[in-house]
Amino acid sequence: MKQCRKCFLEKDVIEFNKNQSWCRDCQHEESRKYFARGKENLHKKKVNDNFFSENTEAAFYWAGFIAADGNVAKDKPRIGITLNTEDKEHLKKFKKNIRFSGDIVDDERKNDIRPHSKKEIIYSSKIRFTSQKCKNDLEKIFNITPAKSKTLMFPKHLINNDLIRHFIRGLIDGDGGIYIKNDSSHIMLCGTKDIVETTFNHLKNILSLEGGMCRDRKNIYNFSIMSITNREDNQKIIHYLYDGATIYLDRKYEKAMQILDIEPRKKFLDKDEIIKVFMSCGDLTKTAKILSISRATIRRRVNELGIYDFLHKEYEKTLENIVIRTHTKEEIEKDLKELKQMKKVAKKYDVCEITLKRAIEKLGITFNKGKSECLTRELITKEYSEIGSIRGMARKLNIDRDTVKRYLIKYDLI
Repeated sequence: MKQCRKCFLEKDVIEFNKNQSWCRDCQHEESRKYFARGKENLHKKKVNDNFFSENTEAAFYWAGFIAADGNVAKDKPRIGITLNTEDKEHLKKFKKNIRFSGDIVDDERKNDIRPHSKKEIIYSSKIRFTSQKCKNDLEKIFNITPAKSKTLMFPKHLINNDLIRHFIRGLIDGDGGIYIKNDSSHIMLCGTKDIVETTFNHLKNILSLEGGMCRDRKNIYNFSIMSITNREDNQKIIHYLYDGATIYLDRKYEKAMQILDIEPRKKFLDKDEIIKVFMSCGDLTKTAKILSISRATIRRRVNELGIYDFLHKEYEKTLENIVIRTHTKEEIEKDLKELKQMKKVAKKYDVCEITLKRAIEKLGITFNKGKSECLTRELITKEYSEIGSIRGMARKLNIDRDTVKRYLIKYDLI
């Protein structure tokens, strides 16, 4: 028996070559690694090292895309982009632009990192290349550093460069959204607070946008979201980003072109139509959905017409009348006495507490919240005529004297 100096296992002498301290298995493994390294060096993958130092549309666009959805290694001069396999054609554009001689690698793995997704297996495609020059240019020119998710800064020294729109398009293609929902257009961007706010302010200043907003994401440090839903603003942004552009994510480009085809809605929704729809559902969000408009539009129009309070008061009156029509006075008094809380009775009738309160006031029912008695005019009048004193009434009705006095004044008995 003889011990291998490589794997430290005791093996038969015949497992060793003559005068060798490593077993044959270890020697074969080491030889395989050696020749693999030699083959890799022999066929080194080529890339345009000066790509990001060029003042071109492609350099600015792909820098923005890498800033949003790419990866720069911390301890290696390696740059990579990983996308869903559905967007593999986009990686082919990148490979062509940087003149990369390597391959795009397809991968599949179990969905362990995205439990909210219904997909059991995630199919992805990735491209990775090594270039110290590209890594340096990304950091020096575009402020793209390793581990950039929470530290990325907008390259403000390029804000006046005519090509900055391609950088912004890359950001939105990588970590933003362009879509249509309920015939309403949406353009959004997620990222660090500096990236999002600088992008939004630049678009607002250069295009004179009327709407849009930036907000911080709760419970996530240095993370913001830009959201723009105004149709005219979004059409201005799309023209700014895509006019004359040759590189873009195809599926977002198609959505952008659809937004340009959206016809303007009625600028002034009919007042009677809004009231009619609201009375049928009692909610502005549902009203907007029925009218196929956004919540922002219905709120803006309601405020312009000055009917916000009117709508809710009229709807509450409608509910009050429904309560009165479907429940008798005796039934309501009985439920108030048994359940002892107006909140529970309101839940039973499927209305809000304020609506129930107004309904019982219309019916002449007075309910002392938390007590088991309904202090109606008839009851107070009867007890006052029989007892004749506030103290005696308070003791019999199990309420305080101030309450008795308040109801006596209310019913004009004193």
